[in-house]
Amino acid sequence: MHEETFLTFLQKYEFGSLYKEFSKNSELTLEKLMKKAELKNVDTINETNGKELSGERIAINNLEDFKTYWNSVGDTICLDIETDGLNFASDRIIGISFAANIEKAVYIPLRHSYLGLTPNDQIEPKSFFDYLKDAIKGKNIIGHNLKFDLAFLKNEGIEVDGKLFDTLIAAYVADPVRSNALKALGKSLLGFEVTEYKQVAKAGEFASVDIKTATYYGCQDVLLTMQLYPILKKEILERGLTDLFEKLEMPLLNILMDMEYTGIGLNKQYMKDLSIKFDAKLRQLENNIHVYAGKPFNINSPKQLSEILFTDLKLTPPKKTKTGYSTDNEVLQILQFEHPICKEIIEYRELAKLKNTYTDALVELINPITGKIHASFNQAVTATGRLSSSNPNLQNIPVRGEEGSFSFLHANQEN
Repeated sequence: MHEETFLTFLQKYEFGSLYKEFSKNSELTLEKLMKKAELKNVDTINETNGKELSGERIAINNLEDFKTYWNSVGDTICLDIETDGLNFASDRIIGISFAANIEKAVYIPLRHSYLGLTPNDQIEPKSFFDYLKDAIKGKNIIGHNLKFDLAFLKNEGIEVDGKLFDTLIAAYVADPVRSNALKALGKSLLGFEVTEYKQVAKAGEFASVDIKTATYYGCQDVLLTMQLYPILKKEILERGLTDLFEKLEMPLLNILMDMEYTGIGLNKQYMKDLSIKFDAKLRQLENNIHVYAGKPFNINSPKQLSEILFTDLKLTPPKKTKTGYSTDNEVLQILQFEHPICKEIIEYRELAKLKNTYTDALVELINPITGKIHASFNQAVTATGRLSSSNPNLQNIPVRGEEGSFSFLHANQEN
């Protein structure tokens, strides 16, 4: 591969350490690569910079007007919600935007809260959701990151039963390497410069955003999604991915949303008891290690550990790094046959990691309202297409084995 092409690839996909390594002896610095990219794309930038997203943006602050709007739309509607946080169980919907085409969008203020606001400025949430509960039945729903929206709507008692089209998932299916963020897609595929969330909710609280600004921003997101919809639908069709998208990815979206919403029960008392047990075992291991070393030291310090192993105990270092001799687990596995301290350190590290990332951390993730852990199952993150999870990463938790077994419960079980 040509040097410039290779370095540009590393820069584009953010392989920072590899870029530094391979660019050391190269005259092609990051600054030069960026200048080359600017020159190469100057025509595109001139054509797209400053392009504004068109479409009428209207705030509807009474239920009768919303009913009139709703009765005027067809079987397909795009929606996007604005919330005061990311947790459906403890946070609330502040407002909802809808669009049936690229010409017009509406924003429904529900729970804004700031000085000067009157009850007539927004629709009472319960009456709105009571109407929407039945009105949305049978509608085909378009959205960007619908799993998020549908979880919040479900918490308001609203179940969507129509056909789904998620532009985030569609963008990922068509090209799993590119960014599938809404604003990024709007710029890369359509050249639109749009307002970012942080420009609107500067304090991070959407409830305090005035309704006029919220209307502009909320309508922007559904209008942009409606612009992306036919483009991404065409991409999927042309690449022969329609069946994958419609028969696997969209049904999976609902399944994952239900899994997140249901949550995972955790045996809290068992975890607390296990943490106490781990503490005692760690103190015992620490004492054994210090006895083998002949003096106390910080086991978690690679520098101090290296001095103990290779200077004091005179073990043969199998691997050297830029900063000295390595003390990673691979090295300790080799050296455990030379001295028993190594086996004790391996066990100490494994137990400390288990305690810090498992017994202690999982309890902190229990939602105080539901009493459960609500992990995020990520459908559109990995380039390989595999499912991933976060908060917590369930794929790394040892649910079998002596230390971690029986800690999880059925969602309906009590602690």
